[in-house]
Amino acid sequence: MDSYRKVFNILAIVFLLFFWGSMLASAGEGPVVLRFKINPEDNPTLTDDMGIEKKLWTSLKAATKAPMPPIYDPTGKIDPFANPFLIVKEDRVEDPEPTDVPDTMLTRWDHSQLKLTGIIINGTFRFAAFITPEGGRCYKGMIGDHIGSQGHVIMSINNGEVVAIMDENVITYEISS
Repeated sequence: MDSYRKVFNILAIVFLLFFWGSMLASAGEGPVVLRFKINPEDNPTLTDDMGIEKKLWTSLKAATKAPMPPIYDPTGKIDPFANPFLIVKEDRVEDPEPTDVPDTMLTRWDHSQLKLTGIIINGTFRFAAFITPEGGRCYKGMIGDHIGSQGHVIMSINNGEVVAIMDENVITYEISS
C-alpha cells in the first residue's frame, strides 16, 4: 500500500512540474506570429485590365486587418429585456378619406356638360352611359363613382334616371332622346 502512495506522489509531482512549465513557457510569448518584412524592390507591381497598378504582396498588417464588426440595427426587433406585460402596442392611425375628386373621364367636365344616354341593368350591376362634350365619346358610371368637376357622387341608377349628390346639392339626370 505504501508503494502505491509513493508512485502516486511521484506522478502528481511530475504532472505539476509539466503543467507549471508549460504555463511559464507560454506566458511571455502569446500566440505565435510570423514576422517578416517585404523588401520594396522584391515586391513586383502588376497592372490589371483597367490599368490600375497594384503591388503583388501586401503588408502582413494589412492582410491580417480585422474586418469591421457588423452594426446592430434594432428596428423591427423585440427588446428581450422589456417586460412583455408592460409593452404597449401603438394605436394605428387610419388614413383619412381623400377629399379630392379623382381624375376620371366623368370628372373632367362640369356636370351640366354631361348627357345621360342610356342605363344598363344586368342583375345587381347598374351602369349609366354618359356622353362627354369632347366629341361624343361615351363613358360609364356606376353607383359610388364621382361625376362632374365639383365631385358629385352617383347615389342611385334607376329606370330612366340617375341621381348624384354632393353635400345637399342633388342632381338628377334623365335619358335624353
